[in-house]
Amino acid sequence: MMSVFVVMPLNFLLYFGTFIFSYRKSGLTIYSFVWLMYSIFAAFSVYLCLSGLYWSVMYTSSYEYEPLSPIPFFINYFCVYLILMPLNKIKVEKMNFSTLLYSRRNWNIVYVLFAIDIIYALIKLTQLKTAISFGFGNIHSMGGDNISDLYYSGNPLAKLFNSIGRFSHVMIVPFVLLYIFRGYKCAECSKKFLVSYLIVFLFNALSIGLTTGSRANLFFGILNLSFFFILFWNTMSYRFRRKVLWVAVAVVAILFVVVAQITEERFGENVKRTAVDSIYEYLGETFPVLGYEYWDKVNFTGGKRLFSEFFSLFDSSFKAGDKSDWYHYTGVRVDWFKTVYGDLYIEFGPVLPVIILFIIAFSFTIYLRKGSGVSCYRISVIYKYYSFSVGGIFGFLNMCSIFDIVVIFLTFLMPYFLQKQFCSKSIVNTLD
Repeated sequence: MMSVFVVMPLNFLLYFGTFIFSYRKSGLTIYSFVWLMYSIFAAFSVYLCLSGLYWSVMYTSSYEYEPLSPIPFFINYFCVYLILMPLNKIKVEKMNFSTLLYSRRNWNIVYVLFAIDIIYALIKLTQLKTAISFGFGNIHSMGGDNISDLYYSGNPLAKLFNSIGRFSHVMIVPFVLLYIFRGYKCAECSKKFLVSYLIVFLFNALSIGLTTGSRANLFFGILNLSFFFILFWNTMSYRFRRKVLWVAVAVVAILFVVVAQITEERFGENVKRTAVDSIYEYLGETFPVLGYEYWDKVNFTGGKRLFSEFFSLFDSSFKAGDKSDWYHYTGVRVDWFKTVYGDLYIEFGPVLPVIILFIIAFSFTIYLRKGSGVSCYRISVIYKYYSFSVGGIFGFLNMCSIFDIVVIFLTFLMPYFLQKQFCSKSIVNTLD
């Protein structure tokens, strides 16, 4: 055991030191940006613990400033290092934009896809009006099933287009965005069309968080948007970077108002913590929770919590429990943010999560090294893996349900159709 005054700063230095090293080597890239995100959360963990706030806002079984083991933090850092390593290969100069084929037929396909995005945006805009009238925090408190009933009850067509829009946003929109951006650079489309698409894309990326009152989804929306700007960051002119930063400041300012309302409505009357305390908790809990609440305290589930749908396929009597059921089963709360390693630790113990994450990272690395490598038509797969990597701050996300696996499978299939339709010739791997 070691003092929390040593463990938490050391944990921060691991992530921040890796960010500094990667930034000095290659500048602001997808790889260094994600390390920066982990560093920010690690910094809030330092403040949360060293200020003593952790013990006043968390329902923890540990006593104030209790020593803790550094082992889970080292293992988690190693796991994060594993899953982020493939992102180091993601460079815009490797994407072979010169192979993109611009034709009337391809633009017609893009227009149809844009029409789907607009319909999806209009559905979300209607839902946003409802969320504003209810209050963002109140909407979130309703829970997922009740929110779905509110938005889609008696309107199956809206539910259908919402599903199509969500699939499109993950699997097709990333490529279409690059296609339009490249088309603008090559004078194949107008600036007006590019800006229109960017506005719709921006709204759709944030719409789930806005219409469900979810701070986590708003955060992921911002990070997913950041992917495209960071990808092109080193190729942007200074003037264009300033424009991007001004737009980013405006968007963040608007979202800050929304987040403030969500936080006030959810925690404003809480006697244990203030709304501001809840923000520090939100940004700082993920690392100390791993060490204080889970390490050496969990009755492992064997995968039944995260992968309950797959157990249900083979055992009709199996029932997926809620967070209360899993609290009684595991002996710990499972609704905290817990890091990608911590989430799997609850399921499988200390060793198997490392193996699982190594297999995922190794498989994606092989994928990038085979065939066409980091090509533009594979952007949806890269974008999906980036989203998983960023989500590792909170847990093992978007790879647990049957729906998740179907989306991943279709995302991996999509590049073959995109290459056949939108690329003029085979792309040569540029990784080696």
